[in-house]
Amino acid sequence: MWSGDRRIGEVRDVYAEGDSRLPEYLAVYLSEPAREILIPTRDVATIQERGVVLVSSDPEQYEAVVTFVRGEMPALRKL
Repeated sequence: MWSGDRRIGEVRDVYAEGDSRLPEYLAVYLSEPAREILIPTRDVATIQERGVVLVSSDPEQYEAVVTFVRGEMPALRKL
């Protein structure tokens, strides 16, 4: 996953809410700090050969996102 020219991590899983079949969140393992977060798919600008590119070119905005703990959000379903 890329934010501007900086690689911030890698996509681990794709999630939907409830019975939806549309991807709504990406579980992303951040490189620094090393942890997993959820990023809404609306934050994705494009998917390129190098990977997923986010709308924001400021990688620091994702440092404040709460750590994603699997199982704590029962409404989310892995696609």
